[in-house]
Amino acid sequence: MNPRFDTSKNLAEIRALSRADKEKYISTDHEVPVGLTASGLKLDANYHIQVKSTSGNPMVCAQISSFDLIFGFEDIVVFLARELPRPSCSYDVVLGHEMQHVAVDQKLVQAYTSYFPSLLQQAVERIGVIRAGSAAEAERRIKRDIGIYIKDFGATLSTEREKRQRRIDTPAEYKRLGQSCNGALGKLIGGRSR
Repeated sequence: MNPRFDTSKNLAEIRALSRADKEKYISTDHEVPVGLTASGLKLDANYHIQVKSTSGNPMVCAQISSFDLIFGFEDIVVFLARELPRPSCSYDVVLGHEMQHVAVDQKLVQAYTSYFPSLLQQAVERIGVIRAGSAAEAERRIKRDIGIYIKDFGATLSTEREKRQRRIDTPAEYKRLGQSCNGALGKLIGGRSR
């Protein structure tokens, strides 16, 4: 989860990015950003389906015999407006703020990792043994159920992430940022809000 840093974009370009994709870019609607953190949620499932049949019985039974899910955030980029002078107090303050966003994502992954094995076990148990007329049908049903589980898990992570990120992007925090460095950031953005 080591971010890449991008200082090539100006304030207008960062503002445009912040409006482009709320899932990817951590941003608020109440302030004009001078920095922005972007990342993508990664969910990769690897599983094996075991299928058994008995001779003389057209029905098959299938279940998940192993299930691994890799999750986290990838392609993390911290954008800092090129108008921020480097080195400067303003640059350091905005960088510090954006690194709080990166830290929140890291803590979210750590929090879910601690109880993730039990979540997977519950999902496998909920799917259970599938009885179907063919191996292909049983596998299709298991894949469908896994797809639903991954979609729901991704939505849960996204909701929790948004809640945690909002704790950083508060009006009080933006007021503090605008007043820091003798008001240099406030002057840079012209004191404008969206």
